[in-house]
Amino acid sequence: MKFRLNSGAFSAFIGLVGTGVAMAYPEQKWFGLVTIAIAVLSFIFNIRIEGNQVKLDGQWVRRKHMLLIVGMIVGATLFLGCTIAFFFKPKGDPLDETILVECEWGKLPNVIPPEGVIYLMQINEPLAPQTIGLGKIPGKPGDKYNSWIVKENMAYRCRIKNYGEKPVFHLGMTFAVDYKAVVKHQNGGGGSRESTGQKAEYPIVIPDIPTGGTLDFYAYNVSTLYALITVPTTATLKQLGSDDWHTVKLRVVVNGAFFLQPHIWNLKEEK
Repeated sequence: MKFRLNSGAFSAFIGLVGTGVAMAYPEQKWFGLVTIAIAVLSFIFNIRIEGNQVKLDGQWVRRKHMLLIVGMIVGATLFLGCTIAFFFKPKGDPLDETILVECEWGKLPNVIPPEGVIYLMQINEPLAPQTIGLGKIPGKPGDKYNSWIVKENMAYRCRIKNYGEKPVFHLGMTFAVDYKAVVKHQNGGGGSRESTGQKAEYPIVIPDIPTGGTLDFYAYNVSTLYALITVPTTATLKQLGSDDWHTVKLRVVVNGAFFLQPHIWNLKEEK
């Protein structure tokens, strides 16, 4: 009994498989789209399979030409698959990357800024109640403030800026914290920071940022452990003139995460 498959049946079968894969595994949609491209090409070139022979556009393909034909079909498949993927590429939110998050190492401010408030993200002990939102220290712009309790006032300053065409409201994002402790080497040659397995999340919500406006906040650590803070890559927000919620990609200017040292009162143990 010879196996026979004409171009129409072959194309329909491969096309159904590709469509099913694309729908069932949206994260691997490219595989389904390439499969659909094979189905389209098999129909265009009128490919027919009979036994161990292949007929291309009504002509039997010789064995010595098979590799060349396969190469041509693979190349055409990749080209068509990429073209289909381009047109089927999901459109991102128009507000993607209109919000900048830039974090850099620095010091806690010793002067109340012009907006009259210092915004803070305080990292607590792993089992302590976590802060929701940003802390605030209000004051008169220009007044001195130096009541910090962390070593040399060291902290990370994170600046959030709105590059969008309209003000945004209820900007929410979550910073992940992985706590680490110094593990001494047995040979006495120092130590390394290793995860304690304790983690926490610090969600913050910024009420509003005008177009071109910025907000600075300072992340500092009052726990007895090192804190590895991962900067989020997405945020939720609303834009002026719309009640719709948007989940947008952030434009992040930091190497993914940053370290904060333990509280000054606990550093003596490491000396």
